[in-house]
Amino acid sequence: MSQYKKPVLITGGTGLLGEAIADVFADKNHRVVITSRKFDSAAGFCDNKNTDEDTDQWVPLEVNLASSESILMAVETLDDMELYPSFVIANASSRDALGSSFDDISHDDFLSLFRVDVAGHMILTRELRKTAPPSSLASVTFMSSIYAIQGVDNGIYPEEMMPTPIHYSAVKSAMTGLVQSLAAQWGPSTRVNVIISGGAQAEERQNDQFTEAYSDKTMLDRLAQPREVADAVYFLSSNNASYITGNSLVVDGGYSAW
Repeated sequence: MSQYKKPVLITGGTGLLGEAIADVFADKNHRVVITSRKFDSAAGFCDNKNTDEDTDQWVPLEVNLASSESILMAVETLDDMELYPSFVIANASSRDALGSSFDDISHDDFLSLFRVDVAGHMILTRELRKTAPPSSLASVTFMSSIYAIQGVDNGIYPEEMMPTPIHYSAVKSAMTGLVQSLAAQWGPSTRVNVIISGGAQAEERQNDQFTEAYSDKTMLDRLAQPREVADAVYFLSSNNASYITGNSLVVDGGYSAW
């Protein structure tokens, strides 16, 4: 274990941006804890990454961010392993409530998304700090969206593609207040920031019509590559950002700067 740099915990680490972020930390020789609601999903992912049978760089962890009990069990598991993340990337997001059209959005849709993205991550990081040695949790980075600071342009979405729903924007916007409050709460011991990410290239979820329409709204005339967002996350976690806390870093190719 000693051959690795300080460990990072990435929620939702098996997804598009989560994997890109994890790969950046792994490439820089950090130990990487990958969480998923289902242990088998995280374990299979980590097994594929741990290509050398003697390697334990990638560590799977089951955690359901909608459940305080699950969060506490996950933190206890890490404590039993004496594995204390120095960096947490709050990347997971509930997809369960994103299929509702504007006219059908319910209280439960709002609450289920907030329960995971905001409340779940706050409770997880709070509990990690309680069990960790003093000042070992150096940085927490939340993953938000360009739609936290920009209205959704429904016109860029093809007819067969549902626009980003309004409760997603609201919940991602709430992260800014949470980040500022946590940064103030934890002062010099743990830096807390948020990435405002623009759209990332995901060919299996985007067609040419959407890609062209979205790209036209950026100054760089394209979507982000996942690695470009991941590099910004690593920067905020690193000592190169040692005087940055309670802030937002916008990584959107100029989308919001027009």
